[in-house]
Amino acid sequence: MWTLTALLLVAHASVPPTFIPSRNFIMKQVGGYENYAFTGYENYKTIRYPYVTSKRPIYDPMGDFLMRGIDVYSWIERRGEGWAYTRIRKPAVYRTIFDYVIIGSDSWGSSSGKIIVANEIRTKFTPLTFNQAQFNGIRADIATEDDRASFILSRFTRPIFAGRYSTGEGFYPPDMGLLLGGHWERQVGVMTLGATFYNAHTYDRMSSPGEGDFVRGTINQNIPVPMIVAVRVSDDSPEDGTGPVVFDVRVYINGRIRPDVRPDVIKRDSRQNYTAIWEKDPSDPTGKTFRRKGQYALFVPAGYFQWNRERFRGWEYPLYADYLYRMDIERGEISPEEIANPADPNEMLRRFQLVRDFPMRADGYDVLMFYLDLSRLGEDYISSVRMDLLIGNDYRIDISTIGASQSLSEKSFYKRGYTERYQPSYYQLVRRAPGNVKDLSNVGWVRVEIGHQTGLTVRSLNFHANFRGLEVNAEYASSTLYFQYPDGRPAPQTEDERKARQGNIYSRKRLGGRWKMDGKAYYLNLHKEGRRFGFGFEYFYMGPYYTTTIVTYNSYAGAGVLSSRQFAPWDFVEDNDDNDRFPDLNSPDPVPGIGSHGYEPDGVFPGKDEDKDGIPDTNRNGNDLPDYVEPFLMYYVEPDEYAYGRDMNNNGVIDVREDDRKPEYPYDPDRKGYHVYLRLSPTRFLSLTLGRLDSREVAGGGVNKVNYAKLTLNVAKTGMGRVFAELKLKDVRDDIRDDVFKYSEKPGGVYDPMTGYGALYKATYTEDPLDYRDSFVRTLYVSADVTPVQGLNFHASLKEELNDQRWLSDRVGLTAAVSRMDYTFSLGGLEVTPAFKLQWLKKTRKSTRVPLMHEVRLVPILRLKYQLAPKVAIRFGAQGFPGLEHRFLNFTEGRKNFREKTYILDFVSSSEYWGYKVWMNFGLKFEQKEFDDPFRKVDNVKYASYFARVVLSY
Repeated sequence: MWTLTALLLVAHASVPPTFIPSRNFIMKQVGGYENYAFTGYENYKTIRYPYVTSKRPIYDPMGDFLMRGIDVYSWIERRGEGWAYTRIRKPAVYRTIFDYVIIGSDSWGSSSGKIIVANEIRTKFTPLTFNQAQFNGIRADIATEDDRASFILSRFTRPIFAGRYSTGEGFYPPDMGLLLGGHWERQVGVMTLGATFYNAHTYDRMSSPGEGDFVRGTINQNIPVPMIVAVRVSDDSPEDGTGPVVFDVRVYINGRIRPDVRPDVIKRDSRQNYTAIWEKDPSDPTGKTFRRKGQYALFVPAGYFQWNRERFRGWEYPLYADYLYRMDIERGEISPEEIANPADPNEMLRRFQLVRDFPMRADGYDVLMFYLDLSRLGEDYISSVRMDLLIGNDYRIDISTIGASQSLSEKSFYKRGYTERYQPSYYQLVRRAPGNVKDLSNVGWVRVEIGHQTGLTVRSLNFHANFRGLEVNAEYASSTLYFQYPDGRPAPQTEDERKARQGNIYSRKRLGGRWKMDGKAYYLNLHKEGRRFGFGFEYFYMGPYYTTTIVTYNSYAGAGVLSSRQFAPWDFVEDNDDNDRFPDLNSPDPVPGIGSHGYEPDGVFPGKDEDKDGIPDTNRNGNDLPDYVEPFLMYYVEPDEYAYGRDMNNNGVIDVREDDRKPEYPYDPDRKGYHVYLRLSPTRFLSLTLGRLDSREVAGGGVNKVNYAKLTLNVAKTGMGRVFAELKLKDVRDDIRDDVFKYSEKPGGVYDPMTGYGALYKATYTEDPLDYRDSFVRTLYVSADVTPVQGLNFHASLKEELNDQRWLSDRVGLTAAVSRMDYTFSLGGLEVTPAFKLQWLKKTRKSTRVPLMHEVRLVPILRLKYQLAPKVAIRFGAQGFPGLEHRFLNFTEGRKNFREKTYILDFVSSSEYWGYKVWMNFGLKFEQKEFDDPFRKVDNVKYASYFARVVLSY
């Protein structure tokens, strides 16, 4: 009996009971009154903690009991027949308790390991291969006495659930991308040897294990079959005016040459974003809304990629609607008056020239657009498309496909305008001519295959050593980008196909033709630094086809060009010029599927964190404006024109402060060359440096040659301050464009009470003016930071640059001066700080009488602080006073001149609460800004505001 009871107890503890004792009464046993005065209260075993999810028994896949707990994260990949899916679940507890980061660790002997599951993991392997500020996925690190290794795994295209297929905690997307790889290093004496490998590919959830291509990937089953193929031929060095010449073209369909098929060729100016197919909508007083007439009536913002962005981070779409309307005119199906501005019905015909005869030229900024309308060929199935060009000179070839919108059936397709019918892909670079050929010596057949990216593999070997102070760094990397053609019927989808895709049950396997593009990059660095002597040498090669970016299709992003972007680029070496938490996406649009906006919340301010506190010195309040345009904050910082430093790419912006669109590789893409320098320091205060840079574009043909010398004086004395002076001489020949973002005032911008001066300023992508094509440059910079007596701080700097432009027989001069002084003293219990700042900037050209830029800023400030208690104070600040306002004068653009007064009265308190440090700030702010130009009265500002802020620190 006892034995049987014991066995039953054991069985009950491990498996559900098979024998349940019966009750004598049929009345339900619901329990009676309980009193917890002495016995205490025990909570439910499945109580919701912390009121977001259930605590319950957890069993592993083998059926063994693990613990009573809560699900925090799960990722399941199920492929094959039946209900195939991929699912990542991140319940609310993943955020509320763990703040999106979970770490498991262990150690054994002299070894240790960690596994990290997080939404944002700083992950960097090598400069050429992998560098992400927000890697989202799983990372495992292992370290032994001599070896270190890291492994990563991520569903990179859908790391955060969002969009149509989200169920709140889980996400069941129909198309996925998988990233996996790792990095290994081994210490061998003074040397470190390393290797990196990772692969990112898209895959079909319906394919069985082993059936798909694990490295090359599989074309997304929801990518529309191309109805139109676009091949763009452009001049790879448009500044010289001598571009590519096309002598013939051959078209291959399904691997067979088709002599009867010839693409339509349109010639247009690449600087023109949209053509005259629009006319202004008279109901919109801003003049920014355009429409088409007659049967094509459709209201959208000017440029039909305004929502979808014709250009996103440098990626571009083809102007396919212009082509289709242009061909409608050519075929006589519609008249120009139906789609063009009635005042100039031939404008579109002029801007979109139809070219018929070979040879065809694309000089300068002209481009040749080869459009192949597959829907007119009568083919029921196309598995591959190829276009061979007989071409010469300096060419660049990009491809794009234009398929039918996946939200439209064949019946509704033809009822929509062209912009809504199709889904275009980004242009993809496929071929570039080596160098800058101008004499047609490289004429030959160039094979151009059509397809979408399905996979990316990157490999590298790296080396580091230190031989008695001689540092050696080297790396060799290669990339392979895989493509596949989205095969099928080049026509709008049938109603059955559309419903299948919407229901996420479309499972046709894609069998389109495949091809790949290989690239390579490498570098070698040697340098040795000593007190009296130093030298360095670097050799580098960045191939034009080397890449760490893959573009994938977003089936859940919507449909039509007026939806969110259908194609999204994923960078594994990100553009992150300020090296902070957020990559520099430079677009206000959200990238579909990552659940966040596609721009930096704190702006992009590279090279401006000298105090290393993680906050840009020019944006301490963390908004999207530089501090040098904000009251009080502008006292401490200046725009880039006042900064001094190395500018080896000669675009007028010092290298550490550039905000560009390029991945953060150690060298710019499509560059090869070397750099060498020698430093001599006869004393600890004085040094002389001689150097030479010889850099060339591999495919672009541009050249950047710099011979330089600089004499540097650096004197610092404790308690007094620091004086720095440098004289630099440069002989420059640079015709490579290095474009960057710069802040500029918006034309007609007005102050917005919600966004402040953000309505007046914007980051503009600015072309490199190429002011140093053939120049001799002299630059003198002097700065002093002095504290002669306690409480008195003085700073002054002067930058003087003379650019003798030999190719123009001209001279450009730049003078930038800053002087600021503040003095803090006490009057009883009142702390007083008067301050004054002067900025002066002038840029001139010898051949013109009017300065290119000439501005002065005067900033008077008074700050008062009275300590009411040890941790409580009242403050008053004034920037500008009646008769002595904050003044900005622009002598070249008088419309920008203004005077401003800003007053702040606030109460501050610091205290501790439950172990937390609490800072409170309440106050009033008054601001008045008046422009001198009477026509800018609409931009004047006069307001008062109340503010309250509480900051918590732990």
